[in-house]
Amino acid sequence: MSSTDQVSVAASAGALYQGARPAGRATPGPSPAAALLRRFPPRASTADWPATGTPSAQLMTRLMADPFLGGPATGLQNRRRGLTRILDWLERQPGDTWQDRWLASAADTCGNQAWRRLPMHEQPEIGDGAGDSEHIGLNIARAMSVLVCADVLRPSLGWLLTPATPAGLVADLTRVRDPQGFARLAEIGRADGSSMHTTQLALRRIAASWPPRAAGSGTSPSATACDCCTHWRNTTTSPKPALSPATAASG
Repeated sequence: MSSTDQVSVAASAGALYQGARPAGRATPGPSPAAALLRRFPPRASTADWPATGTPSAQLMTRLMADPFLGGPATGLQNRRRGLTRILDWLERQPGDTWQDRWLASAADTCGNQAWRRLPMHEQPEIGDGAGDSEHIGLNIARAMSVLVCADVLRPSLGWLLTPATPAGLVADLTRVRDPQGFARLAEIGRADGSSMHTTQLALRRIAASWPPRAAGSGTSPSATACDCCTHWRNTTTSPKPALSPATAASG
């Protein structure tokens, strides 16, 4: 499926434009969105896969090498700190794989900001030299993006969308997974006159819909119509994780 087709299907399902309203009164008849969902059902989920069972030491070696390298030396140091904190915290959770431990921790129900309090507050004794809590939280967020791009963890779509898809995920997916594909999508946005805001929103929505597949697996990752439709269904019909005021404030 071409990049142009991906964007067209996503737009048809209402996935690219936040807050869009129908131009006129809805007419009776089959819903085009429902027809798309029937035509492109969600991908089947998988309980286990090679990358999520990788031992900690081997995983750190992989994530501190190409294609995950990028940015200044200080950024690599902060990434290592964030990865160390997340993996040490996950190793305290029950389960046989990183994904098992992630789900057991209940972090997946917190959204992509509030969850950071878990590895931060449950491991106050870790002296990673990162400085204040805001800096530690940023290290954790950036390291989590790497774990997602490396297919070590597969957070739910609700997590990826709450409160909004992390902007850094687009940059990481572009570098690690499919630089040509994301460049083409950005080119389409410029060619049809879309604003920078709309184009970036589309790229973030597509990043959240990106199919799980390990970087460097020898295959070319590709978001398909079923991924766009699944994203649309979750953003319009499924509630996002409920966050208490205290939880939201701590994120």
